[in-house]
Amino acid sequence: MDTDDIVKITHEENQQKSSGQIHFIRNLESSTDNTRTNKFLKTSEKNNWMNLMLRYIFAIIIALIAFWLYLILTHILGPGLPTYVIFYPAVIIVALIAGLGPGILATIISVMLAGIWILPPVGQFSISSTIDQVGAVLFTGFGILISGVSELYRRNRNKAAAYDKEKALRETIRDKEFLADILDQSSQPFAIAYPNGRLGLFNPAFEQLTGYTREELQNIDWPELTPIKWRRVDKQILEEVYNTGQPIRYEKEYIRKDGSRLPVELLMNIALDKEGNPAYYYSFFTDITNRKQSEDLLRESEEKYRNIIETANEGILMTDPSAIITFANSKMAEMLGYSIKELLGLDSLTLIDETEIERENQRIDDRKKGVKGEYELKFHKKNNEILWVHGSVSSIYNNVGKHIGNLTMYTDINDRKKSEEALNNSQKLLHDLINGFPYPIFVKDTEGRFLTTNNKFDELFGFKNEELKGKTDYDIVTKELAESYRISDQKVLEEEKPVRIEDERDLIDGPHTFIANKFPIYDIKGKTYGVGSISTDITERKLLEEQMKITMEELKRSNDELERFAYVSSHDLQEPLRMVTLYSQLLEKRYKESLDDDAEDFIEYIVEGAQRMRQLIEDLLEYSRVNSQAKEFEDVNTEEVLDSVLMNLSISIIEYNVTISHENLPTIFADKNQISQIFQNLIINAIKFHGQKPPKIDVSAKNNGKEWIFAVADNGIGIKSEHQKQIFEVFKRLHTRKEYPGTGIGLSIIQKIVHHHGGQIWVESEPGKGSTFYFTIPNKCN
Repeated sequence: MDTDDIVKITHEENQQKSSGQIHFIRNLESSTDNTRTNKFLKTSEKNNWMNLMLRYIFAIIIALIAFWLYLILTHILGPGLPTYVIFYPAVIIVALIAGLGPGILATIISVMLAGIWILPPVGQFSISSTIDQVGAVLFTGFGILISGVSELYRRNRNKAAAYDKEKALRETIRDKEFLADILDQSSQPFAIAYPNGRLGLFNPAFEQLTGYTREELQNIDWPELTPIKWRRVDKQILEEVYNTGQPIRYEKEYIRKDGSRLPVELLMNIALDKEGNPAYYYSFFTDITNRKQSEDLLRESEEKYRNIIETANEGILMTDPSAIITFANSKMAEMLGYSIKELLGLDSLTLIDETEIERENQRIDDRKKGVKGEYELKFHKKNNEILWVHGSVSSIYNNVGKHIGNLTMYTDINDRKKSEEALNNSQKLLHDLINGFPYPIFVKDTEGRFLTTNNKFDELFGFKNEELKGKTDYDIVTKELAESYRISDQKVLEEEKPVRIEDERDLIDGPHTFIANKFPIYDIKGKTYGVGSISTDITERKLLEEQMKITMEELKRSNDELERFAYVSSHDLQEPLRMVTLYSQLLEKRYKESLDDDAEDFIEYIVEGAQRMRQLIEDLLEYSRVNSQAKEFEDVNTEEVLDSVLMNLSISIIEYNVTISHENLPTIFADKNQISQIFQNLIINAIKFHGQKPPKIDVSAKNNGKEWIFAVADNGIGIKSEHQKQIFEVFKRLHTRKEYPGTGIGLSIIQKIVHHHGGQIWVESEPGKGSTFYFTIPNKCN
């Protein structure tokens, strides 16, 4: 058995081993050494016969060389050399190197060469001499003996070499078994991949990582396990590993059998073949799902808190122990008017008002001791404006507990400070106003205790504000009076609406009468917390009211007498005027032929003047009767009243081609005859003062919640603005009697009627664009 047979047998023995380790070794050998061993064995088997032939050819060549050397030595030394002297070393060499068969062949060839070319007769194989025959037999026996001994020596040598090789192989296999056991039992996934895309060695942890079975992985190209977006990264990493020869650690994703993506970390390395080309790549894998989730959670948390910090309504500053700014959020930069870049590295003390520096230095010392705190601070903005803030500070420590800085949240309280200042100013102003008020003012709580009083109260009642605080009415007035005050206070608190009471008090300078207006006082939440009172001293007003009452009674009596006088005078004056008119007309009729033209004109003037005087007296009489002959108010349908007026004026309406329109008019509480008189006088005026176009009159009314507002609009000649108040005066005319007849008292009568009803009257007009007369009649409830 030769060396190749021993190697083959050893390999077959190793292939027969079982268990998970041997299976793992088989994979390893099939992926690396087995490839080369099998190739060698196949080559050896193929060249076995060629090897054998070479060994026998080697024997023939050595025998021929020995024969050639014998001839050379005979030529040099002459005849007489022993026949087999050169052939003995040749046979020994062949036997030692080529073994038994080639040694025997060399022996036979040597005998034949000697018998043909050396021993006589030369040229034919014939050994005639007994000595030569004995020599040939001895040489042949020696050759066979030496060949056999050499064969035994060669075989023992080969066995020793085979044993050493097997021992080395066993040690290699044991090492591989140990490595395979480590990899097979390891929870660290491991795999070998070839440049052609096939997977070689991999452990069960890799199977578990990918979710595939061993058989499935053996039929998968390893790039298929990688998502497309990561394949370019893989390619770059493989190139870098090849170029540097150094392992590289990187992260990627794998596609598991169920289609899910698995984040992994690889430690990639490479093995090169003899030519320096990639033989295979091997990697250790780490499932980083939990780490990625933690990183994602951390990232989300950081992003969340970063967003909270960046979007916070409060400004945030981080400073080191020396008060140097190391972080500022956008809100803080906005509050101070700086950019974040400008704030970083800035000494925070340079931003603080100089009046705050000493206190801030004390706070810095306190922070080093871990003292938390809240405080108000005054900053200077970039434009040097003042910024008031409320600060809340916490100390920051590293892992070993060393103070490394401070985190402070600042709230802009500028508006609050301005409000406080405004409130203080407002309170001072209110206090000054209250004290400057000429009426006594006080405020009590819900229990009747005085909270504050003004100077006038102190002056009138002989108390000081400080003395009254906390006291009640029972401490300063009689029990009966205090109880009456308490009842009115309780009414204000219960009904939550003002109460007006009249209070008579005997003061130092005599009796006084006050009107006390008590009202509830509310806090910012709308809850009643006290009663306020403003009292008005009406002592003088009371006296004036009494005097006024007497005066009004006298005035009423005088007006009644005047109205009676006007009525009687107007009635009595009409008789002489009728006599003047009658006798003037008789004089004209009887003596017309005797009178000249001037006399006739004079008589005409007398008659016209008397008639005009009679009209004035009648209008004056009507004006005086507005109040004296007014009827009790009642519900009046103004639409019916207007229809009646239009009926009375139908001749004039037809004569002047008047167009009158009106809306649905309301029912009001009034004197029907006087409302009729208002409509009639206003429509007559609209017809009288018409322009070139036929008169158009519109009557409307609307209610504003308190009263009805009537409007009578026309398209007449209009009234200048400076005359719009004068036209309501008695006997006030804007035109001559020749232009427009009348006494000028009609609008005065209308105004008096409207005032009698508690309303107002006015006109809006532009010359040439008509006029609109408005008058109001209060609602019945008013």
